[in-house]
Amino acid sequence: MQITILMILSFSFLIHGTASDACRDRLRTRACKNLLRNYRLKGIEGCKWKSVKSICALTCNSCVVKPKCALETSKYGCCWDKKTEAKGFYGEGCPECTDRYPKYCQRRMSILSTKRACDERGKAYCPKSCGVCRLRAPAQSIQDCLFSPHGCCWDYSEAEGPNGEGCMECRDQYPNVCTLWYDFCDPGALKYKVLRQSVEFIKANCPVTCKKCQPGQRLLKSSRNLNERL
Repeated sequence: MQITILMILSFSFLIHGTASDACRDRLRTRACKNLLRNYRLKGIEGCKWKSVKSICALTCNSCVVKPKCALETSKYGCCWDKKTEAKGFYGEGCPECTDRYPKYCQRRMSILSTKRACDERGKAYCPKSCGVCRLRAPAQSIQDCLFSPHGCCWDYSEAEGPNGEGCMECRDQYPNVCTLWYDFCDPGALKYKVLRQSVEFIKANCPVTCKKCQPGQRLLKSSRNLNERL
């Protein structure tokens, strides 16, 4: 027991900073694991202690790590599953919307009310039946660039100066390829898993063919310089 106390006292000197909103261990993760292993050897569940949970929050699973897509730095936000980062404003790069257990979901929806069938468990197992994945990925950066001093580029990035300064000119990167595979611009093409990588490539590199912008366009049509809006 004296060894454990000494370990805790030693660890306390290694902790930098006090409480934080971030879900992380305040010690090195390896140190937290060693501490908990020593507790278990003595038949004690260390994570039940508030002090240990505070020091080793991540290792004790007492907090939830915020996914990268939920951070303000995410350009396109989260997909419908709230953990995968979208690759475009229209759900590009998101997992296919399907039920994990189709037959179970069909029976669940038939014998229970929608409210009961689509509780927390139902939404996790049956996202399609419960309508969880009908919503497209949110475009978190649109509002930011619309109210920036120089407005939005056609790809919703922030312009660096007047008249679209810093914006990439709208053009197809591979004209011949874009013309040949224009069908991949259709949102429905993403439902074919084997084609997903190719579809995402066309959507990203063929903005003119996919009608995201006009040739030579730099600024978003609905975006104007701040001076023009005042």
